[in-house]
Amino acid sequence: MIDETVASNLGLEVTGNIMIAGIHGVKEVNKYINKIRFNKVSAASVRGLDEGYSVLIGMGIINRGGFAVTQNQNGGTTMSFTMPCLREIDFQSE
Repeated sequence: MIDETVASNLGLEVTGNIMIAGIHGVKEVNKYINKIRFNKVSAASVRGLDEGYSVLIGMGIINRGGFAVTQNQNGGTTMSFTMPCLREIDFQSE
């Protein structure tokens, strides 16, 4: 999912419409395909994701690389993503 403003700023073209379902019900939204980095992965647009977020990354992207969310030394959250995945992260053995 991508905020309509972010999609516009990135120059993504609308390629059609798609139905999405979530906690706010079912609605029809714009569909984009980002042909630059994630070949033929579609994104649905929304107007203002909750809590000020602009992009919601789903498994269509996450399963193409290595993804981890950890607490950093300052007590905040750090998200790391690399494509392709460079190594397995197993917190049980570290």
